[in-house]
Amino acid sequence: MSAASRIDVPESAIADFAPDYSDCFEVDPVAGRTAAEWAWASLRGADGAFSRVVWQGILGLELDSAAPDTFVGWPIREDSPERFVVQTDGRLMAGRMVFEVDDDAVRWTTSLRFHGSLGAAIWAVAGAAHRRLAPRCLDRGRHVLVSRPSGTSGGSSDG
Repeated sequence: MSAASRIDVPESAIADFAPDYSDCFEVDPVAGRTAAEWAWASLRGADGAFSRVVWQGILGLELDSAAPDTFVGWPIREDSPERFVVQTDGRLMAGRMVFEVDDDAVRWTTSLRFHGSLGAAIWAVAGAAHRRLAPRCLDRGRHVLVSRPSGTSGGSSDG
């Protein structure tokens, strides 16, 4: 695959979350890059206005980029070379993003658990934009990682 594409959601990404909504996109891996590096490269810049307007404002997620052990404001739940998980709660929904890396692909799964009908209704509209943007972000992440020497992509908590 040369560009990110949507695939079935892997059970490993949602087994302990029980989401109401999930999607997953995958792209070819870049040798030697960790799941956290993929998250950083794909979501870099999201901790500014995007975070405030979309994640915190529209989706109502609780984020704090100043807190320790966070990534673009999301609390880090798991950080290994093969798997990077961030998860948070909020007034409308709980959210989780999982980046998984193996020799064949990089997979980015986004999952949401709605706290009521308002969260589900908001996602019914916002989800369309997410499904257009997520593969572009993953493709951009791949481009960044291919063009940067290993070790220069930032840490998992500095966004």
